[in-house]
Amino acid sequence: MAALTDHPYASLTLPDDAASDCLFLRPGLPGTTPFLLHRGGGDLPNSQEALQKLSEPPIAVSCSELEKVGAGLSSLCLVLSTRPHC
Repeated sequence: MAALTDHPYASLTLPDDAASDCLFLRPGLPGTTPFLLHRGGGDLPNSQEALQKLSEPPIAVSCSELEKVGAGLSSLCLVLSTRPHC
């Protein structure tokens, strides 16, 4: 991924495979803080400590209902591009 762009990427390796199903959100409103939306603690028992060390605040959500239909957080993702307010 890093070879295809000039954007600096950071990576984090977590022991739970399900931890890869997360969303990094960067709200476009002034004064808002980027955050990581990830699966709840019961789903990622071995990854919680590493997630709490991130500089952006992680927010855990339950995905039990999504799992029933075979979906995850990333299947709910919309990419929106906004223009700066004039």
